[in-house]
Amino acid sequence: MQYAGGAQAARLLAGKYRVERLLGRGGLGFVVAATDVRTGQRCAIKFLLAKTAMNDMAIERFRREAIAVASIDNDHVVRVYEVGQTESGAPFMVMEYLEGQDLGALVEASGPLPVGDAVVYFLQACSALKQAHAAGIVHRDLKPGNLFLTRAASGVPCLKVLDFGISKVRAFDRVISDANLVMGSPGYMSPEQMRATRDTDARSDIWALGASLYEVLTGRRPFHGATLSELLIAIHKASPASPSLLRPEVPEGLATVVLTCLAKLPEDRYPDVDALAAALRPYAPLREAISASGSAQAPSATPGATEARVSEPMLATSSAARPTRRWWLAVPIALALGVLAALLLPAASTPPAGAASSSGVTPPAE
Repeated sequence: MQYAGGAQAARLLAGKYRVERLLGRGGLGFVVAATDVRTGQRCAIKFLLAKTAMNDMAIERFRREAIAVASIDNDHVVRVYEVGQTESGAPFMVMEYLEGQDLGALVEASGPLPVGDAVVYFLQACSALKQAHAAGIVHRDLKPGNLFLTRAASGVPCLKVLDFGISKVRAFDRVISDANLVMGSPGYMSPEQMRATRDTDARSDIWALGASLYEVLTGRRPFHGATLSELLIAIHKASPASPSLLRPEVPEGLATVVLTCLAKLPEDRYPDVDALAAALRPYAPLREAISASGSAQAPSATPGATEARVSEPMLATSSAARPTRRWWLAVPIALALGVLAALLLPAASTPPAGAASSSGVTPPAE
């Protein structure tokens, strides 16, 4: 195995990291398990593939992701220890090594989560996103596959938000223009994100949290379509069934919280994750043990696996059997947006500035 710089994995990276095994690989990069030989600490190191490391935009996004994640000091965001370059100048990112399983894989393996536990985990996600949003960072790719359930040092379950690879960072808006890019995972993208990625704000993350919580509570996504075009139309026009109808043990009030997150218009959703957390908190067990930051002491559910996973935009998961859920389908999305333009946009009250047209969607540079 080689990283982007071309050196063999057996060599010490930066003179201190012993690369041990591949954790996963995607279209643009890969992640390996490693050990810091000075301290014995395990870590995960993310690289760009050699072909990707030649792309200036991909390198800039890689750097932007590292800066974004490193700027969020929260127990529920995967930690970045170091960002460096190989001898050839290819970038790498050293992160904490996580053991556990993402919520998407957990639901696939075991079905919907206990209601109280799901609420606690999403309160933890709100804690992470509160700090991200305060720092001017919009995640833009929240989904169960990027909500990773591990354990804190005390042994209690702890959720980590992963993969800020396509995040919108206010400080870098002038460095990378996203005006014509449609990026993310369509099943969890808000209507406005599908039209114009650049114009999304924190309320798009609230939409994605609602779509993810819907799936974690019911075992199914809120919107469906046999094709990408049908899915996009459903997201713009269809009203999902109440989670309480699909699963009676979901309280009606909690179902209302989820559906509020999925309101078509951003102004009809919760204005921020603080408001969402306040709405969720009554449905959490042991809510008196939930700190002001949204952390929980001891939910009853336990992770269903002990496989390693790290933040990597294009990786499937650490489990080779589970494919990635992100779709980078610039051309199909362009065609689908053309369908939406014909069916939906004439009826829209205020088309968003910079909305992509069927001819204006550019393949992501990442």
